[in-house]
Amino acid sequence: PYVWSGQQIINLYNDLIDFSGNQKDLPDYYLGNIILVKSDKSDKFKIIDGQQRIISLLIIDRLISNKFYSISLDINSKVTADNIKKNAGYLKQHLKQINDKIQINWDRVNITYIIAKNDDQAFKFYTTLSTTGRRLAGIDIIKPFHLQAIEKDKQEEKALQLEKYQFDHNKLANIVKILLRARYWKGIDFKDFPRNH
Repeated sequence: PYVWSGQQIINLYNDLIDFSGNQKDLPDYYLGNIILVKSDKSDKFKIIDGQQRIISLLIIDRLISNKFYSISLDINSKVTADNIKKNAGYLKQHLKQINDKIQINWDRVNITYIIAKNDDQAFKFYTTLSTTGRRLAGIDIIKPFHLQAIEKDKQEEKALQLEKYQFDHNKLANIVKILLRARYWKGIDFKDFPRNH
């Protein structure tokens, strides 16, 4: 589900405004990769990686310019819907306080998007790419595969639990290290295992 906080969306907005105010001296603003899967039954796409950024950008756009008015999302999660409303209200309040005259130059905001044929291919892309330029942590690699194996109606609940444990003093770090070691297991011998990955 969409779980960004109000502060995260304000940080993104402020970054975009700072960039737009100084853009002559800067290369394009790069927001990383997003990974999509095209539906066989319609013209819709499933977001595999990038949901937090896409929804946050649409909230920002809706409140300041409405340039991307033709883009629509199917929201199937109450948590997502509630957080969209909460963050839109949070950003709206922020905009009232700052009364900023700088417009975001959307033409200079870049995202690399990858359209995969199916979920398996998308998750392979996900495990080899990082949206922040750093290697993916073990939890980032393992989480989507485990969530994909859970019944659809329980995925949101489990995703929220994983987010909580992932960011709450790294409680899952030891379990993830063991699970990643299992991926390298050959017979009874282990390959050298990079501890931080």
